[in-house]
Amino acid sequence: MDNSGKEKEATALVAEAEKKMKSSQSFFGAMFGGSSKMEEACDMYVRAANMYKMAKNWCAAGNAFSQAARLHLQMQSKHDAATNFIDAGNAFKKADPQEAINCLNRAIEIYTDMGRFTIAAKHHITIAEIYETEMVDIDKKLLDFPFFSSANKCLLKVATYAAQLEQYPKAIEIYEQVGTHAMDSTLLKYSAKDHFFKAALCHFCVDMLNAKKYEEMFPAFSDSRECKLVKKLLDAYEEQNVDAYTDSDYTPGSRAISQKDDPFLGTAHRTAWCTPLEPMRRIKTLSAMVVLVTLFLIFFYSTLHLETAYSRRAGPGGPLKHPTRQVQDSDVKTPSFTTPHPEVHDVSVSDVLRQIIPQNGAYWNRLLYSALRNLDKGEDPFRHDTNWSSCRETSQEFLHNNMHDFSSYPVLFQDFLQGMKCRTPPVLLNQPNKCISGDGKGDNQTFLLFAIKSTPGNFERRQAVRETWGQEGTHHSGLQVRIVFLLGSPSLDDSNLTPLLSFEASQFKDLVQWDFHESLLNLTLKMHMFLQWTLKFCPNASFVFSGDDDVFVNTPAVLRYLQSLEPSKASRLYVGHVISTANPLRDPQSKYYIPLSFYDGPYPAYAGGGGFLISGALLQPLHSVSRVIPFFPIDDVYAGMCIKVVGVSPEVNNGFQTFDVKVQDRENLCVHKGLLLIHQRSPQQTKKLWKGIHSPLLT
Repeated sequence: MDNSGKEKEATALVAEAEKKMKSSQSFFGAMFGGSSKMEEACDMYVRAANMYKMAKNWCAAGNAFSQAARLHLQMQSKHDAATNFIDAGNAFKKADPQEAINCLNRAIEIYTDMGRFTIAAKHHITIAEIYETEMVDIDKKLLDFPFFSSANKCLLKVATYAAQLEQYPKAIEIYEQVGTHAMDSTLLKYSAKDHFFKAALCHFCVDMLNAKKYEEMFPAFSDSRECKLVKKLLDAYEEQNVDAYTDSDYTPGSRAISQKDDPFLGTAHRTAWCTPLEPMRRIKTLSAMVVLVTLFLIFFYSTLHLETAYSRRAGPGGPLKHPTRQVQDSDVKTPSFTTPHPEVHDVSVSDVLRQIIPQNGAYWNRLLYSALRNLDKGEDPFRHDTNWSSCRETSQEFLHNNMHDFSSYPVLFQDFLQGMKCRTPPVLLNQPNKCISGDGKGDNQTFLLFAIKSTPGNFERRQAVRETWGQEGTHHSGLQVRIVFLLGSPSLDDSNLTPLLSFEASQFKDLVQWDFHESLLNLTLKMHMFLQWTLKFCPNASFVFSGDDDVFVNTPAVLRYLQSLEPSKASRLYVGHVISTANPLRDPQSKYYIPLSFYDGPYPAYAGGGGFLISGALLQPLHSVSRVIPFFPIDDVYAGMCIKVVGVSPEVNNGFQTFDVKVQDRENLCVHKGLLLIHQRSPQQTKKLWKGIHSPLLT
């Protein structure tokens, strides 16, 4: 259907939604199914908005999303309302930047009211970027950038804009604040010189003599090239020596600043550098100096980290070149790049999965039945393991022949399919001694192992877990609890996280990281690697909790529940919030979208991936089965498939609330104290809940 057809269909949906909305507001409509009509209207507005987007009618799409958001607010569905306002903002960005900002501000208000401050801060950044790219309003950028959770990064943005607006004292204050913080940090101290250098440049415009003070504040600054450049500039000013200033070299063979770029040199008085008659030249001067300094520092500091190996990987995420750090954790006894394979046991497959998943022409279904036929013939299921560097499917002809509409798949889904056979990513961070007793004499019989899926940038979430429900140690009755956070590799844009992750791993000894691209569709690979890691390094764990880093777990209640189990049940436990009648989502806009040509059939019953418990005794058969069953892009569905293959069914437990509780109960400590898990909660909410349910005042 062409775009005009989509637009007409969308307009018809909007009209139908308006009728539903008016009907729900009538007296009889409110009495008989008013809420369901409003829900239907919301759905129609969202569908219409997506059709308008396909027709590239961005304003109409934004208006439809906004209408859906307002209806969600009437129904007290704050999260859905915020999501629709964000969708509206993204649509309006392409046509009406001011309306985009209005919608994003509405979403920010909702997220702030819900306590989701990190998400709210993220959208403040989006607003600032709209001002920066679409509306060129520097004053507004100064208001929005400080709300970002990575405070230093945004403070530096504020400082840059403040300098452009000739607010030099403000810029100096920020550079000094960030520099002082950095010089006290083992990891950040190298960047302190850069911040003090920029502060010194700003001092040139207001009080040049104070540009010298950073040597006393940070002794390491005195030996830096930045400081030497500042001294040369000061000497040139005091001697009124234009040639000396112009000839000051910052890097060998290149002149950092020339007289042409810097009006300061053409005057006999220091204030002439910042004369009001040449504001545009001053802005260009400072910007040029900052860019040059940044480029130099990138080059200079990259030479300091000789332990960083730059290599080309060809695993999931494509053959991207990015820094890959060798395993250097003090606990690692062998500098291996791969996790050693645990002993492989015989694979036995239950017929139940064959009864649930039909044999048909969809690609995944064909792969499954091909693997099962080979297993029935007695073939070794592991003989087709491929090397990580050559495992990706690069033949477009093969992919299009097996999935006729492959080119219409989302990019992330295409990437998953190309790396579907990749199962042996190199290890970046390891914790081989995680389950070894303090005296080093062997496994200390870990009772509960928390295996928490996280991403490289989620330090705040990980720290909240460590301080609350994920505390390691011996709990009541001598039960040992351990925790590991499971990570992929950061993107190229976040490669500066590598030293921070290394430091975090050495401090807390709970990060396990592999060199595959961190994405939603690679969570299945992460689950497979965790099974392999646990069998190698924590094989005697009685139970494993698999969950996300934004859940809240009532650990004492979980331990009591596990202790109460009969031995026969404890050895075959798979319990959580069970989804028993799910089917694939066919909406390409959904992040859980599954194309019909890829998979055709229902899902087996499975426990929601937000968090579930499983017996340690099941890890070995699960790992063996996962070497046979083709990877599926949704990890909790894949876990349900593998569990079904080993002949275990998920157990429902109402203590697992992966889709949250009623709105009116979300602040109720008594409700939370009776649950085992709830999803999702921010780090601040997690700390507050943990403190609340353990308060002696709570009866």
